[in-house]
This record gives sequence, structure tokens and C-alpha cells, in this order.
Amino acid sequence: MVFDVQIRGIIAWSILLSVIPFSYFVIPTLMDNDQIPAFSKPGQNIIVVEIVDSKGTSGIYFVPRSLTLSYILRRVDTNVVIDEDVPLNNGESIRLHVSEENNRIALGQIDSEKRLALGMPLDVNEVSFDELMLVPGIGKSTARKIVDRRREIGGFRRLEDLMDISGIKQKKYKTLSQYLYVSANRQEKKKMESSPQTQGRKHGGL
Repeated sequence: MVFDVQIRGIIAWSILLSVIPFSYFVIPTLMDNDQIPAFSKPGQNIIVVEIVDSKGTSGIYFVPRSLTLSYILRRVDTNVVIDEDVPLNNGESIRLHVSEENNRIALGQIDSEKRLALGMPLDVNEVSFDELMLVPGIGKSTARKIVDRRREIGGFRRLEDLMDISGIKQKKYKTLSQYLYVSANRQEKKKMESSPQTQGRKHGGL
């Protein structure tokens, strides 16, 4: 049943919301609390990152946007060293793989269930059919229509394009816009393709 999937999703959100604050205290780190606030809301200067240790234990942190990956690695109990420092991105998951043979990291995105629990929207061009089913207001039929339309047009360029789908009107779109978004890179690509200069290059400058 569709509702069973969404109910399980709601239960998962509730569990995550109760575990996230607790994980801050049980995950062993060397982070400086003066530099990294434990509880804060994401915003212009605060982002959310996840750190997963080699045992699979994870912790969610609200950190200043100005922090970089190398700073995080220095503050965590690991010997991982990176060749080139990079800024942290909102919603990023940092997975630490520490062993006697080698130490390395893998960067990815926080799982969709955790993102939704944290109030973070999902990229409509990246989310899977099953992940769409976790979004309030989206059932099996709507999720299938979104996936099929995305495949048909090669990805949504604007979130408003969802209203081209049967069954998604202004009221439903307003609800979905709280949980879904289109990445800035996708929107920028659309602007470049629609500019006269780009159109000229695509057609040999004629």
C-alpha cells in the first residue's frame, strides 16, 4: 500500500529526529564546541554535514559554512590527509575509512530520509522513485509520473515544470516545493542554453 510506505517514512523521520541530537554526544570526536555549534538551524552561515566513521556510526553536525574538509578531518580522530582542501557543502556526508593498510574518505550526500527529517529538500532530478514516495503529497502514481516526465525531458530545469504533470496543480505544487528543489547548476545550464550567444555556438554561429 502507498500509505504504508509513507507511514514508514514518517516513523523513520521521527526516529531520526530523536537520534540526531543524541548522536552528537555519543559520537567520539575532537571537535571544538566553540567552533562547531551542536544545535542550530541551517541558514546562510550554518550548514548540515554528516560524519560516518569506519564502523558505520554517524553523527549530524550543524557547522559554520566557512569550515573546510581539512579542518573537519583535523578535529576528528583520524589520520586521513587530503592533498587539496575543499569547502564543505550543505547536506554533505563525509565517510571515513580508516584501516591499518590505508586511510581514505568518501564524499557523498546525506540519505534522503535524514534530509527530510532535517527539513532539507531533495533534488527532484536525483531522487529515486522510492525516495519520492517518502515525500508528503506524493503517492505511487505521482511518483511514477515525475520519474517518467524527468526521463522524457532529460531532467527538470525549473521546479515549476512539475505543474506540467497531470494531477500537479498550484496547490499541490506549493506543498511539494517545501520538499523538492532543482539544483542551481541545472538552472544555470538552462540560462546558458537559452542565451543568444550559446544558441549561436550551438548552430555554428549562424
